[in-house]
Amino acid sequence: MYRGSSSDLDLGNPAASSENGQNYNQYLVHGNGNGASSSEKPQRRTGKEWLPYTGQRQLIIAIDLGTTFSGASYCILEPGKRPKIEDVRAWPGQPSHLSKVPSVVTYDENRLPRLFGAEAEGNEAENVLDQGGFQVRWWKLHLKPEHLRIIHAVDDASREIDLDPLPEGITAEQVCAGFLAYMVRCIGTYIYSRLSNGHEVLTTLGQNTSYIVTVPNGWELAQQQLLRQACIAAQLVTPDRGDSIRFVTEAEASINFCAMNPAATGDWLDKPGQHLIVCDAGGGTIDISTYEVTSTYPAIEVRENGVSDCILGGSATVDHRAMLYLQERLRDTRWDNPEDLRSLRQSFATTIKETFASAAQEQILLPVGSSGENDPSIGLRRGKLVFTGKEVAGFFEPSIAATAESIKDRVGRSGGQVATVAMVGGFSESLYFRRELQARLGSAVQLCKPDESTAKAVASGALVWVIDGVVGSRVSRHSFGIKCSTVFRHNESKHQAKAAKAYSGVDGVKHLPDAFGCILKKGESGRDDEEHVSPFVLTWVPSVACTANIALYVYRGDDDFPEFVDEPGFEQLATFTIDMQPFHALLQRCRSADGKEFLRADVSLAMKLSATELSAQCIFRHGGSLYRGPVTVTATHN
Repeated sequence: MYRGSSSDLDLGNPAASSENGQNYNQYLVHGNGNGASSSEKPQRRTGKEWLPYTGQRQLIIAIDLGTTFSGASYCILEPGKRPKIEDVRAWPGQPSHLSKVPSVVTYDENRLPRLFGAEAEGNEAENVLDQGGFQVRWWKLHLKPEHLRIIHAVDDASREIDLDPLPEGITAEQVCAGFLAYMVRCIGTYIYSRLSNGHEVLTTLGQNTSYIVTVPNGWELAQQQLLRQACIAAQLVTPDRGDSIRFVTEAEASINFCAMNPAATGDWLDKPGQHLIVCDAGGGTIDISTYEVTSTYPAIEVRENGVSDCILGGSATVDHRAMLYLQERLRDTRWDNPEDLRSLRQSFATTIKETFASAAQEQILLPVGSSGENDPSIGLRRGKLVFTGKEVAGFFEPSIAATAESIKDRVGRSGGQVATVAMVGGFSESLYFRRELQARLGSAVQLCKPDESTAKAVASGALVWVIDGVVGSRVSRHSFGIKCSTVFRHNESKHQAKAAKAYSGVDGVKHLPDAFGCILKKGESGRDDEEHVSPFVLTWVPSVACTANIALYVYRGDDDFPEFVDEPGFEQLATFTIDMQPFHALLQRCRSADGKEFLRADVSLAMKLSATELSAQCIFRHGGSLYRGPVTVTATHN
């Protein structure tokens, strides 16, 4: 297999017809001679208002699976009615007005999940823990890809975050599946109890529910496939309905929330040319993206106009820095053990971190013991550890510094005009975090908080995205391309260095393997429905099945024109499997220079690389007919 244009090659005589009985007509494309995919969506918005829905009745659930807190929203699409998005505002074990539930699971001594969410932190959970159970937090970070080190909160704590180890024999995927199943049970209970027709909705629409799961900017196909498998394991859908689980980035869900929520955004997105920076500061990551309004009529549309950032510096890293500090401060005391340190970390997270307002505070108290305990050597007074405001500010500092740097860079590239930054996500609830960011960014930036403290903007925005999203195009965060062969050029030094790898293909031409055929460069824009079409020549000896695996690579390095995938910075992202067996009778029968027979197919691989999920089709022409065949996409788990 090599990449190239079929017009440069002697095609020989095509094989005649379908005498072997293969059913290739099911792949025949009618009325679209250029091979382009056509899937125009109906208009469902005018400005920032929904139009009455015209499709089939359906239930859609969006889940914002967070590192520290999670949330969900749902929408029942009814023909003739305007879509109405509802937050789930009741979770067991906590006040009914809250939309966020702790992403915590408590297991019993038999390693079975017993309690979830707020109940996993309640009195019953204490009894389970006393009987030998254990609690799992931050499990989402165990799913993160290795490459998620694009921008660090610049200290050692963030660079090598010491995740709480998962219990032996329990994987992050299993925890995720259990927590997803719990969330969907709670969502079903909420719909059943809050809607007058809740029972009818669940009975008629429950089995065909579609789900949207939000992911951080830095997560890719491998993480999406892990989450899809977790959804199947949680019995949200059956294995044959895996495609009813869809994914959108948290930042894109946030801009959709802002665009379709006039009360939250005012006139931020009212005119073409307006810019909005979205800072989604969550528990694990801080995702920062920039958008520009391209149209307001007939419906608002925006485009991403810069490479998004994914900072490993969310609120959980603040907690972690606090724990590292406590570990050093309490060394050789009765609290110097993993269980007590994690308990103190949790106390810090729910008290000091949430209320901290200024580095000028003289003292901040963290209860650790009885009121009669005092130890000046560790700053323990009447059972409370005494912190200064400067010490607590230090736990926030790396996250604030990295976030401010990213936003400043975006403002600088916008020509100096005043920029609006929409602050969403749980970490954005921190008054100190927002105040410090505003102080460092100055008057050139206006920080705004569009969502309520009790809401999950990401879950609501994910539903806007799936019904009729406002983002028209996205910017590629990396370069993507295909691993293929290239014609050996003996006069080029890099090719000379690889001469030992050169081989003669079945067509008799000398090639080098492991070449990088770039399809989408870092920084290039692409629409959701845009296909990147790359031509390939596939060849087989007659005795083998006519299938081919094409490797998709991502390049994360700095070279503008990398040529071979064995160079530093490359990582295999996925494999496209093309099956040409249905077209066997149509393939060209050719002979090489030494007279050996081989089969040849000139195809094009049409990839959607700019969408929120990776997909592809194979385009094959024969005579005057055009065929589009499915391509299996398999993630590479590095």
